Amino acid sequence: MKQELHLTAFHRVSAQVINDATKEKRLQRAKALLHRFKVHDRKCLFFTDKKNFYLNPLVSYQNDRVWTCGKKASIKQSRLLVECEKFVKHVTVLTGVCFGGKGRLHFVEEKAKVDCAYYVGYLLSNLVENCNCLLPTGFIFQQDGAPAHTARSTQNWLQANCPDFIIKDQWPPNSPDMNPMDYHVWVQCWRLTASLNKVEDNRRTQASASGYLGQTATVTNRQSCERFLKAT
Repeated sequence: MKQELHLTAFHRVSAQVINDATKEKRLQRAKALLHRFKVHDRKCLFFTDKKNFYLNPLVSYQNDRVWTCGKKASIKQSRLLVECEKFVKHVTVLTGVCFGGKGRLHFVEEKAKVDCAYYVGYLLSNLVENCNCLLPTGFIFQQDGAPAHTARSTQNWLQANCPDFIIKDQWPPNSPDMNPMDYHVWVQCWRLTASLNKVEDNRRTQASASGYLGQTATVTNRQSCERFLKAT
């Protein structure tokens, strides 16, 4: 195909389907944020996000083939099967970045359910503490539309403890391209941590992931925030 027809093959990538109503809501909210925040205000934005890093990450078996001169029935069944775990162990990390620096890494406890009570009681206060250290003159707290983030108790806590924040009805839905944690930092972190092998000790995994994530966030947070500022 490539030599005779001079064609080039490209891999398809998965993308989320967004209906017209969501597109319109996303556009209107993005315009409202652009009108609300001036250039100086955007440098005070503290972007946050949560990410799961799997200890035994999924891999692509597209090129993992079994070759034979005979028929498929002649191959041992064990050679044709790929063992997969139903519940893959993972480490959940929550952190944030801003124009001037990065927040600390906060690991979710194993088997913990991140509902509004856990989020407010164990994670949110630490994130706001990071904001106060990085942006002592004032900050604007950002988070996505996860249920734990949009809960009334979470919104009330933010209103009482933050100088400013983006309320649940202001952040555009399905907009990872607006958060540098999504479109830049996590991507680089995943590339670095993808080489981690499965380990039994969860503490060792957290320590390894922390080193990789800290190194990546330090290098990329200013570049990614500058990209956001230029795009807006």
